[in-house]
Amino acid sequence: MIRPPYAARVAVGAAVYAFEESVKIPSRLIALPMSVVSQLIQTGVQVQHFVHGLAMKGDELFVTLGLDPAEETPEWARFDEDEITLDPVEESSAPASGRFALYSTPVESTTAKETVVTPILEPAPTEVPAVADEIDYSSLTLAQLRARLKGLTLDDVTALLTYETATRARVGFSTMLTERITALGSK
Repeated sequence: MIRPPYAARVAVGAAVYAFEESVKIPSRLIALPMSVVSQLIQTGVQVQHFVHGLAMKGDELFVTLGLDPAEETPEWARFDEDEITLDPVEESSAPASGRFALYSTPVESTTAKETVVTPILEPAPTEVPAVADEIDYSSLTLAQLRARLKGLTLDDVTALLTYETATRARVGFSTMLTERITALGSK
């Protein structure tokens, strides 16, 4: 078989390439607006980067020449080290306000300069039932309590419910203990 001349092969290759690219035109037209927007954004970012680089070079020259202007802090800028600290007596004598007023009340101590804040609602000291110590009730999660309830008697679960109600009064724990008491009572 005779091989066609090089120029003919290039011409046929160009025609095939043009045909392949013309087939891709519809899908490229759909993506064209997004491609143009993306290219514009990329160009804008590159221009900003270039301008910022020029400004940095200008700053370096000013510093070299000793013309570095002092940085001014705007009025609205507040930093931790700039905060004005009040006298501890004035600071602590103000009553709690807002949402914290519900949970604490100032209690005057023996010295006028100190104020101790104690919670308003403190759980009354209650006796820890023996079963709570056995199963380490205070560190249990709800899922762990559920697993341990199956091995407890009605009296143990009742003691735990009384203890929970008197101390933490967590709804999930109280509900689970109440349902277990109901289940044990129906047996």
